[in-house]
Amino acid sequence: MQENVGIIIENDRGELLMQLRDEFVKYFPNRWVLFGGAIEKGETPKQAILREIKEEIGLDLEKVRFLKRYLYNGKIKQYFFYKKLNINLKNIRLNEGKSIAFFCKEDIKKLDLGFNIKEVLENFYNKKGMSLFPISLKS
Repeated sequence: MQENVGIIIENDRGELLMQLRDEFVKYFPNRWVLFGGAIEKGETPKQAILREIKEEIGLDLEKVRFLKRYLYNGKIKQYFFYKKLNINLKNIRLNEGKSIAFFCKEDIKKLDLGFNIKEVLENFYNKKGMSLFPISLKS
């Protein structure tokens, strides 16, 4: 079974840090995603997300909060984490992907998202008492 990790990084303005994948990746090229990747043999999910963040944007995170585990088709297991973090993107070295940016909830709705990011973010906002993609009710 394939196991992956991901992280939602949120700043004090409620914006989320996202990565634009480049055109050379196998899955979801040129789409916006959260940071993360595969769990390597012998790693815990927490160790994996700390390594992935270091590899992808050069950040040494110490503490992250576990949010939720997802299982897809019995084949892919994902562990998502959360970190509140204020960083200046000018100080970030992007090692993977095409671009990096913070987005507010309204801007996230307009992005072309990859993987299951829409579901992950909808769950994240629901726990905050908000909805990313509210259902419109017709009378």
